[in-house]
Amino acid sequence: MVNRDDCDADSLLDNLWVNPLEAYLGYPCLLAMIAWFRDRKLLNQSGEPTLSVIIAAFNEQKHIGQKLANTLAMDYPQEKLEVIVASDCSTR
Repeated sequence: MVNRDDCDADSLLDNLWVNPLEAYLGYPCLLAMIAWFRDRKLLNQSGEPTLSVIIAAFNEQKHIGQKLANTLAMDYPQEKLEVIVASDCSTR
């Protein structure tokens, strides 16, 4: 059985204020301190990131060639460009 004397109003009020403060202030502060002391190394130190272009096509046989040509003609390094064409149950 629970002893009602242990559940006083002051401890309930403390829990109502401490838990949100811990969640909204304590956790972000802890993450900020960890990030401050953590050594960060960049994996890709080149100028441009890898770019993936996903083209969703549904019965686009008339326009897909022009779209691919336009995508490949972008002013972006070809070795950093990935083009993915996804066809969703085309009927022709």
